[in-house]
Amino acid sequence: MVEKSNKNSDEIVPYPETLAQAVEFVIQYHQYAVQSPYLKED
Repeated sequence: MVEKSNKNSDEIVPYPETLAQAVEFVIQYHQYAVQSPYLKED
């Protein structure tokens, strides 16, 4: 994994280099995407 810094924040974001890493990344982080604090359900 390559860590890329986001110009707009101080966060370091792990960036997948291969398809296998990308799949792993999605499996690990999909729960955060689904439960986004910016999506408010009424």
